[in-house]
Amino acid sequence: MNFALADEEKALAEALAQNLSRVCSTQRIRAWEADQVSFDDAFVSAVAQGGFLEAGLAGGDCPAFAVLAQLEEVAGRFLAPPLLTWLSGYAAFLLGDHPLAKRLTAGEVVAPLIPGRTRLSLAGGRLTGEAEGVPFLDRAQQLLVPLPRRRERLGEDAPPSVVALVRVERRVPSPQPSPTAVGEGVVATLVTTQSLVPHWRVTFAGAEAELVPVSAERQARALDRLRTCVAAWSTGAGSRAIELASAYACEREQFGHPIGSYQSVQNRLVDAAIQVEQARMLVYRAASLIDGGESAAADVAVLARHHAGKAFAQASRAALQTFGGYGFTVDFDAQLYFRRAKEAQLSFEPRPAWQIPPSFRS
Repeated sequence: MNFALADEEKALAEALAQNLSRVCSTQRIRAWEADQVSFDDAFVSAVAQGGFLEAGLAGGDCPAFAVLAQLEEVAGRFLAPPLLTWLSGYAAFLLGDHPLAKRLTAGEVVAPLIPGRTRLSLAGGRLTGEAEGVPFLDRAQQLLVPLPRRRERLGEDAPPSVVALVRVERRVPSPQPSPTAVGEGVVATLVTTQSLVPHWRVTFAGAEAELVPVSAERQARALDRLRTCVAAWSTGAGSRAIELASAYACEREQFGHPIGSYQSVQNRLVDAAIQVEQARMLVYRAASLIDGGESAAADVAVLARHHAGKAFAQASRAALQTFGGYGFTVDFDAQLYFRRAKEAQLSFEPRPAWQIPPSFRS
C-alpha cells in the first residue's frame, strides 16, 4: 500500500490545516464550549469554500476516499467539529443523487442521527420515537434519519432500506437545556456532556418525513466510511496530544533536568505513540479497501474505529499525566483532548443496555 499524498492532495491537506488554524483555534473552541454551540459561521465557510466537503465523493476533484480520511486526520489535530466525517464521509455519500447531497458539499448542514442510537417507528410517512446524541442541531436545516431495514419496526409502507429527512423549522437557541420544539412533531433537548460538545436528544411525535430509498449495499458502505472517518479524526487528535506533551516534557524541568529525560515519562508517551500509529495504519488500510470496493472493508473499518478510539484515550491520558496538575487547568490544551477522548470512543455504535444481575438486587 502506498499512502503518500500526491502533490495536489498534499496541497489540499496543507490548505485545510491553514484554514483550521485560522477558524478553529483552541481559544475559539473554548468560546464554543462556553456558548454551547457546535461551531460558528466562519468555521462552516472555511470548510465549504475550500472545497474540502467535496473530497471523497464522485463529483469532487479528489474522489478517493483515502484523501477524505487523511483530511479528517488533519481536522482531528485541531479538534475541529467533524463536518467532513458526517457530511462528506456519510450523509452526502448516503444520499447519492438526491439534491441535498450537492447542497451538503456547498456547506449546508444536516443533523445526522447516530446509527444504532435511535428507537423509531414509521407509519404513513411520519416518524415517532426518540434519538440520542444528535450533533449539529443548532446549525442544521434538516435531520437525516437512517432507518433500520426491518419492516416490522418501520411499517409495511417502508422500503427495505430508507433514509428519512425531517425539516428543522426553528433553530435551537443555545444554551437551552429545556425541551424546545424545532419543528412540527419534533422536540429537542440539549444534553450536557463531559467534552462540552453539545448534543441533543430528539423526540419525534408524528413528524412528517421525506423518505429517500437507499440500497442496502450503499447504506453498509456509508457506515464503513463513517467508522473510518471517526477513526481518522481520533488518530489526528491523539497525535497532536502526544506532540503537546512531548514539547512540554522538553521544557519542564525537575531536579535540574527536563522531565522528558526520565524514562518513565518517555515510555508512557512512546507506548501511546505506538498505539496511535497502529490505529493510523488500520485507518489507511480501511480506506484502501473502501476505495477498492473490497468486502473486507467492513471488518477493518470496525477494527480501525475501535482501536483508534482506544489509542486516542491512551494518548490523551499520557499527555495529561505528563503535564501533571497543570493538565487539568483550563489554561492548558491537554484537558481539551482528554475530555474529547472518551466521547470519541462512545460517539458511535449502539450503547450497551447494562443490567444489574439479579443477585445484586436488593
